[in-house]
Amino acid sequence: MEVGDQVILIGIPSNLKDDEKLQTRALFEKCVGKSFVVVGFETVEGLP
Repeated sequence: MEVGDQVILIGIPSNLKDDEKLQTRALFEKCVGKSFVVVGFETVEGLP
């Protein structure tokens, strides 16, 4: 996957929880099946 590629969100982890402020799970549920363009990547310490 590279910047500029188009991707489709096909699912979310079953253990993804809603945050009181951000409602992360609800947001991702609305995005399933939609396409997005990769605009960049971030490195997260401790993850490959």
